[in-house]
Amino acid sequence: MFLQSLGVIQTYMERILEWFLIFLMVLLTTVVLVAVLYRMAGDSLSWYDEVAAILLSWVTYYGACLAALERKHIGVDSILLSLPSNWRILGVIIAEVFVIGFFVLMAWAGIKVLQILEGETLVSLTWVPIQLTQRTPGPLPVRRPKPHVRVAAGAAANWSWATCTTSRCGSEACTTRCKPTCP
Repeated sequence: MFLQSLGVIQTYMERILEWFLIFLMVLLTTVVLVAVLYRMAGDSLSWYDEVAAILLSWVTYYGACLAALERKHIGVDSILLSLPSNWRILGVIIAEVFVIGFFVLMAWAGIKVLQILEGETLVSLTWVPIQLTQRTPGPLPVRRPKPHVRVAAGAAANWSWATCTTSRCGSEACTTRCKPTCP
């Protein structure tokens, strides 16, 4: 039941992230096109470079988040598939501990960076605090539940994949990720 709930949460988060990424890409494209039109007209927007760079970092961060949520990030499944099933489970547990540790480290580093940036503003838009661009929805992983839900949902998917045995070869998790171990 718990694993099914995580699967539903993961599906909703994927859709929300997809639409948010589409919105960010359309916004970034619009900003760039407006800046190009202004330059063609002989004028220039003072804030264009800074805002475009911030939007591009948001697209990059959330794109990576979506790739991780959909398990399309870099991984070496063949190493785990070559292990016996009881060692595979241990390998998945160790991998998830490393992922969770990485998120904890990134959250700690993000908090430190936000403390350093306190009181700073954008150069071209002096009324916009840099902390706003870095905190929400920006690239620093502070106060962001998405990666942590990804870890939980990914752990659930990894667990079902790691426990693939020949007796479970008909299940969807085994047929999609574990084919080499199924007869």
